[in-house]
Amino acid sequence: MSALIRRLNDRGRAAFREWLEGGAAGPPPYALLDDPTSSASLPLSIPRPTEIYNRRYDLGIELVDLLEDIDSARLQIDAGIWDWFSLCLIDQIAPPNEHGRRKPLKVTHYCLDLENYQRRNRHLVRTAWSLVRVHGIAAEYLLAGPLKEHSDVVEQLSAYQDVITCKPLIAAIRSLIWDEERARLKRGFAGRRGGSARRVPVVAKQLRLTYDLDSMQPQQILLLLPREFDRFREQVSRPSGRRPTPDANWSQREPPPEPDAR
Repeated sequence: MSALIRRLNDRGRAAFREWLEGGAAGPPPYALLDDPTSSASLPLSIPRPTEIYNRRYDLGIELVDLLEDIDSARLQIDAGIWDWFSLCLIDQIAPPNEHGRRKPLKVTHYCLDLENYQRRNRHLVRTAWSLVRVHGIAAEYLLAGPLKEHSDVVEQLSAYQDVITCKPLIAAIRSLIWDEERARLKRGFAGRRGGSARRVPVVAKQLRLTYDLDSMQPQQILLLLPREFDRFREQVSRPSGRRPTPDANWSQREPPPEPDAR
């Protein structure tokens, strides 16, 4: 294999998808990565990733750095690049067991589906890049697991574009539910009780009726979260008895349109 990132063409993407739909049996079709009949070079010479990544967050950091010179608006909808990455990293995102057999997730986790933004956000590699590019270190709790996992937390939050693209909200949730000392989620956020990831989109929708979440500071959003999130508060203070009064920076408007929905 060459040392540079390429992109799969339609023929390459179809062949990769066929291998996945066949249960990912047998050796991965690595030849697709460099064969000029199944892939194409990029305008820039970018070295392909060669590391073993412990977390999707670490992969996201690497990809943001590697791809910084490519226009992000075009990159996020370039299925050829993201499917190329999936094949290149297949031993990490769909690793074989001791018998050499793989148990891949649904095909949309490896082959980018541009028809539906919810399925689009399930692509394991693209989502790692996208979340780190938008949120930086605040994305750590979303990508704390190994490359092969698409967590329920990511599934719940990324299902709503006005949630997953809201930088202050994502940062506020991180400060509340991320255990810095143990580098892991606090117990219960990935569950189904009140204050879980499943409740964040519902709460955000309610808050957007009054507040412009995108223009607020994370700490301001923390003070507005309902008491169901109190079980995660250890050193976060909040006013007692009433919610804070909006200041001049807390504008009121209708919820914004979904910027990435297609």
